[in-house]
Amino acid sequence: LHYIGYLGETPVTSSTLLLAGGIAGLFDISTPIAFRRQGFGSAITYAMLQEAQRRGYAAAYVWSSAMGKGVYPRVGFVPVELGLREYQWQKRS
Repeated sequence: LHYIGYLGETPVTSSTLLLAGGIAGLFDISTPIAFRRQGFGSAITYAMLQEAQRRGYAAAYVWSSAMGKGVYPRVGFVPVELGLREYQWQKRS
């Protein structure tokens, strides 16, 4: 599910919610620089969590950039070490 948050007619935040395997995954939560630190990222995150709960999901995960780490504790996330590492794929020539 893709989300766009608006302030009037102006898009100010966006994100994606993936519901699969009993876990809600929150991805690509973003807010343009001019609209940061005004609660838009928290609001769209909260909206996705509400949708996940409405659909019966009790667990949600988000992988945060360093910039976003301050947002997620405010909406109820706690740090967890999953032991996952990032991988990159590139097309072979």
